[in-house]
Amino acid sequence: MKREILTIQYLRAIAVLLVVYVHSLEQFPWLKEILNSHVGHAGVDLFFVISGFIMVYSTHTKNINGLQFFWHRILRVVPLYWFFTISLVILAFLIPDVLESVELKTSHVLSSLFFIPDLSPVFPNRYWPVLIPGWTLNYEMAFYALFAISLFFKDQYRLLFLTVIMFGVVALGFQFNSKSVFSFYSDMIILEFLVGVIFGYLFVNGKLPKNTFLGVIVAVIGLLYFASIDNFTSTNRFFDAGISASFVVLGALLIDHSKRAEISWLHLLGNASYSIYLSHVFALGLFRFIRESMGFVYSENIFNGVLLVMVAIIFSALVGVAVYRLIELPINQKLRKKSH
Repeated sequence: MKREILTIQYLRAIAVLLVVYVHSLEQFPWLKEILNSHVGHAGVDLFFVISGFIMVYSTHTKNINGLQFFWHRILRVVPLYWFFTISLVILAFLIPDVLESVELKTSHVLSSLFFIPDLSPVFPNRYWPVLIPGWTLNYEMAFYALFAISLFFKDQYRLLFLTVIMFGVVALGFQFNSKSVFSFYSDMIILEFLVGVIFGYLFVNGKLPKNTFLGVIVAVIGLLYFASIDNFTSTNRFFDAGISASFVVLGALLIDHSKRAEISWLHLLGNASYSIYLSHVFALGLFRFIRESMGFVYSENIFNGVLLVMVAIIFSALVGVAVYRLIELPINQKLRKKSH
């Protein structure tokens, strides 16, 4: 089993907390005008760069072919995603008035379950599945498929294959209608996976030095670059958040963590990041229900707002950790035994 890279685990935790932060602010629209919400969107970009890196790192020196790799990714991603998607469908069927962001449409539900981008019935300009955060998984699964194909090539040609295909898809995307499925897949955001892959090959081949001071400097450059952006937009996402996330991930890889004590709670959140990511929509809904049922009244000031957002984030993280330990881990362990 490959040695875990603690800084990457910590970044996974930070990335998912950033995503939860964005969606926590949705409960307090007035607060979005005060706090900077666009910083939270970079959590997804961190995940994409990290994903590209991990695929290279986890398969390096492993005797695994493309079909085996893709099957392992299906076993890792699909069960928990289906669990929460089907749960949301059931809730939407039973209490449709409560879930305003869900409109049940058979074709859309099926597309969601099988990672096929489909325009949302509720948000017609968005290729969002029933479980909205699942839009990132549509990209992830497409990247896994491409990476699986690359494994059929000799090691020295894999990066070349991925580079040519991904840049080619992005280039072709400029020729298609902005509302086509191909335009979804050809968004420049997919290049974030490629950046992670490049980092992966540099890392496994010993081309990245272990220099904590340099790593911190590189990560800080990424953070300062993102902080300098006045208006974050999805159209410029790769140049805004993608480049920033790339610097942060590169900085994390340069940091020498071998002689440092593990930050246990951050490590746990990193392990549970997938569970937190998929469950936080439910957790935030439950948090709002509890808050309103208790008749909790708050005034619209910055102190109360920040406090509520922090509590919502902590609550979502705790729910996600419980999901990780009670659902995700047992499922993964059983499927891992059956697949061997």
